[in-house]
Amino acid sequence: MARILVLGSGFAGLWAAVGGARKLAELGIPRGQVEILVVERNPYHGIRVRNYEPDLGNVAIPLPEVLDPIGVKHLTAEVKAIDVARQQVVVAGPRGQESLAYDRLVLALGSQLVRLPVPGLAAYGFDVDTYAAGVRLNAHIASLGSRPASQGRSTVVVVGAGFTGIEVATEMPEKLRRVLANGAGRVILVDPNPVVGATIGDHARPVICDALTSLGIETRLGAKVSAIDASAVTLASGEIIPAQTVVWCGGMRASPLTAALPGTRDGLGRLAVDPFMRVAGLANVFAAGDKPRRRCALHSHVSGLGARRSPVAS
Repeated sequence: MARILVLGSGFAGLWAAVGGARKLAELGIPRGQVEILVVERNPYHGIRVRNYEPDLGNVAIPLPEVLDPIGVKHLTAEVKAIDVARQQVVVAGPRGQESLAYDRLVLALGSQLVRLPVPGLAAYGFDVDTYAAGVRLNAHIASLGSRPASQGRSTVVVVGAGFTGIEVATEMPEKLRRVLANGAGRVILVDPNPVVGATIGDHARPVICDALTSLGIETRLGAKVSAIDASAVTLASGEIIPAQTVVWCGGMRASPLTAALPGTRDGLGRLAVDPFMRVAGLANVFAAGDKPRRRCALHSHVSGLGARRSPVAS
């Protein structure tokens, strides 16, 4: 049986798997002839862009609910290595470590938060990079109401004024109002750039700045964090901000597993692909990330897989 192996069940991975299943059905190819297998470390599709919200009850969608009805298989496992020469992927899961062969590979492992070596960040910092991290942050915010009143208890410092940092910061005033008896909270957005949303564009910035002002959110621009502890954030300028909540939104990088594939990468480690999402030099490997979605040539490859009747090489 031929296999389309999809690594990751974020928006790109899920779209690839569902789109592949739809194309197989359109071509009349029986499910038993081509297998679509999604490998994901979590048993759910996480709506990552909503991890900052106060209610995360519907942010994690169980994969069986989405994939089982359309005949797409899924495996909860961690991707450990990719061997494009042998067309195999090594994963570690409930069945232990194993190698999965593929005919078509879709690399959709997403990006990951960049954590700088700031003293105290690992021990005291929060983030919204994953569903679990979002749950942890919300639990921490909820616990603030039971702590002794202090300036640090009611202050949240958000580091990074890109899309994620802005979303997190603008959600915080309401979150603090819900848990603090007096409803008073302070939110400070810190970024090393001279403007908020440096990569977002000049046209959107006035709207963003107006929203921050209306919510009473302070900014520290052209500023870097030099240390974090349980009660304060220290900036490189020497300013010390009492804060018991620090949310790190300091940028993203592509999955380090992209290093296993040949090809050109940008400054964020993202692979260069052609207009059909194929990785340069690898006709049967596709990569999808945070670029605008394009028509995927994987669909045109499905018909070729359906014509194959030889087993996948191990």
